[in-house]
Amino acid sequence: FDCPPFTVATRHTPEDCTADQHFCDDECRPASIRCNDVSECTDGSDEINCTPAYTPSTRRPLTIYPCPMHTCPNGKCYSESERCDGSRDCDDGADEANCCAANQFR
Repeated sequence: FDCPPFTVATRHTPEDCTADQHFCDDECRPASIRCNDVSECTDGSDEINCTPAYTPSTRRPLTIYPCPMHTCPNGKCYSESERCDGSRDCDDGADEANCCAANQFR
């Protein structure tokens, strides 16, 4: 008989995996497959016990609060002490516009 060479498949166990690997489908796979929102193991073990950044049921819309003092045209807030202080806090310098001289009233 002319038989092909006999090969033995090594069957891994979870104990064979290193700390940077995940046991999946009888193999040690890179740990990066864990909790990436893609089920890559047939048993789904790579997506079990993951802490989601958010879940649709608990996701709340961002609350936008008004600026307590002043607002730049791009939406950035700045305080009264930053207005006319000689330093541009708004991208376009709006916080330094229409300022009085030091010897004038504001």
